[in-house]
Amino acid sequence: LFLEGWGFCPTLEECYERSRTSHGSTEGEPHHTDLRQKGPYFSSDEMENPLLHDFNWVFIRYCDGGYFSGDVNQSVEVNTTRKTHQIWFRGRYIREGVVDHLRREHHMDEATDVILA
Repeated sequence: LFLEGWGFCPTLEECYERSRTSHGSTEGEPHHTDLRQKGPYFSSDEMENPLLHDFNWVFIRYCDGGYFSGDVNQSVEVNTTRKTHQIWFRGRYIREGVVDHLRREHHMDEATDVILA
C-alpha cells in the first residue's frame, strides 16, 4: 500500500487552496493509473525490482492535507477575502476505507505480507 505523500498544509487558507488542486481532490483523475510510471518500486520486472516484482500494488492518492491522519467529523470553515469555504480533514477514514475495501473485495486479509509505504 503506497500512500502518496505531499506533506501537510500549515494553514487553513493553504489547505483550502490545495483542496482545489490534484493534491486535494481526485476530480478529473482517471480511475486507474499505470503505477510503473511512478518509479521502479512498481516494476514487475524481476531484474529491476527483485523484492517486489510479484507483489500487488495499491497507490492511494493524496487528498487530505494531513498525512492520511485527519479525524475531524465536521467540515472546517475557511474564510477567504471573497467568502467562507468548507474543507474536510478525513484522511484517517480514507485510509481505513481503502484497507477495508481491499480486505472485503480483494482478499487482502489473506495476504502473507503487506508493506505500507
